[in-house]
Amino acid sequence: MIGARIGRREGSTNCGRKCSATPRRAGRPWSTPRWAGAPASLPRPRHDRNTPTFPHQRFGVTVPTLLAHNAGVPAPPPLSEACQRWAQAANYSLITSDSGEMMLRSAAAHQSRYFIRRRGADRLELTESDPETGGERPLLFVADVAVLERHLLAVMADEIRDDGGLPFLELPTSRRWLAPGYSLGEMSGGYRTLSRVDAGPVAAAPDAILSVAALVPLSQFLRWSVSDLTSAFLDEGGAPLLDAGGYATPRAKGTAR
Repeated sequence: MIGARIGRREGSTNCGRKCSATPRRAGRPWSTPRWAGAPASLPRPRHDRNTPTFPHQRFGVTVPTLLAHNAGVPAPPPLSEACQRWAQAANYSLITSDSGEMMLRSAAAHQSRYFIRRRGADRLELTESDPETGGERPLLFVADVAVLERHLLAVMADEIRDDGGLPFLELPTSRRWLAPGYSLGEMSGGYRTLSRVDAGPVAAAPDAILSVAALVPLSQFLRWSVSDLTSAFLDEGGAPLLDAGGYATPRAKGTAR
């Protein structure tokens, strides 16, 4: 599952804690995906131990701009009320900086922190704090906030299921489970892109293996409404999202966009 503990074999993923930790490649900074129509170069995530890009100390103080390289770029759109309520149920606090960038911080012992920024006019970036470097690791680029929210629902479902005593969900992640109407690209610049057929890219994730494990479930999440997804993450067996060891087909009224 996106943000869930990645299984050792391709084809299944456990809905468990700390799963969204995407491994870094030693000696090489992450680049950003080049989507159709995207600028040739987008700002890259910074991995400076001494000057992290989004430290919590910058919240609650007035700063004219949080990131110089992001100056002039609109702030990310706010998360929906449904997503914010889900975050609260998972014991995450949502903190917004003066520049509009967002941080989701877990109150749990592991204190996960996720950061949301806009990268260009039509691109949002999700990163996670990296305790090893003091910086951040990139997790996902998305075309709009609706895609990002479905990813976040899955990430935070780990905490909610754990608190409720529910078992981990086994989510199929192999390519054969890619949702109808979507395609997975080849690796390019360190990222793999999920596209909607005849509509273009909707998300991109790093790492040749983990990108498949993230983007395949995301393609399925995008077929469901937010309410259906939250119901699935609260159900012991993952219904209505999961059925008979695979993904179910949503009813017309439950189909998302």
